[in-house]
Amino acid sequence: MFGLPGNPVSSAVPFALFAAPALAALQGAAEEPGERHAVLASAVRRNPDREQAIRVRLEPRNGTTTAIPNGPQGSHVITSLLGADALALIPAGGDELPAGTMVTLAPLPR
Repeated sequence: MFGLPGNPVSSAVPFALFAAPALAALQGAAEEPGERHAVLASAVRRNPDREQAIRVRLEPRNGTTTAIPNGPQGSHVITSLLGADALALIPAGGDELPAGTMVTLAPLPR
């Protein structure tokens, strides 16, 4: 049993990060090989107290994968999930994470 928050995005993100991998493991699925990374297309404001998982679209550019934030990132903004390919994990910090920074990606279940 998994307890998830009530807002749509607040449920989808922890499901993708915690529940979906746990359910896959319980079914005997093999772990995903290695971490995926992408380059941020634009600067992202960081939360000073916690890591964030922002919804991003992925596009190939100049031989690398680029992560483009998919609109406003509020927990109530369900449209940020439309067309999102992955979650970009943004470390905690008091400043912006500049465009061009390499970030780790977490998959969104399909």
